[in-house]
Amino acid sequence: MSSDSEPLALLRDIYARRQDLKEAYPEAQNGDLQALINWACGVLSNTIEDSEALTLRRYESWYLKHQKPLIRPVPVNLMQSAFKYTDKAMNFTFEHMLKDTDICEHLAMLYMISVEFNLKNALELGVGTGESTVALLEAAAKIGGHVWSIDVDPCLEAKKDCKV
Repeated sequence: MSSDSEPLALLRDIYARRQDLKEAYPEAQNGDLQALINWACGVLSNTIEDSEALTLRRYESWYLKHQKPLIRPVPVNLMQSAFKYTDKAMNFTFEHMLKDTDICEHLAMLYMISVEFNLKNALELGVGTGESTVALLEAAAKIGGHVWSIDVDPCLEAKKDCKV
């Protein structure tokens, strides 16, 4: 059994060398590592593909034990009720915003920028589980646009979500 300091030190080390993690989890700069712990769990459960999987595997049981849901600053029911009063509702995107993924906090912005600037054509390189694909598709449907999504993998989960 490892002490808390070893798995956290590993996470801090990975975080220190990764700009993408710094951008996705800025709260970790101030010592709030919960989202980063959840990220490690996503990597270890293959929900998130990342080159650090083998490195993190050493402390897998610790990360899984310390995974906790993130507390959202705005209550879900408040956001859902607000959609009733706008013609820019993003119901499918919103469902994906509630998932703990590496992009969940950016989906609303992706959707809103596409709709507000009437960006009718989107090319997505790298689909993964399709979180951003859903936001782009919902925006495209709203404004009469089109989305091309390309990935080297079959992305079966994304295909299933996008059909809905």
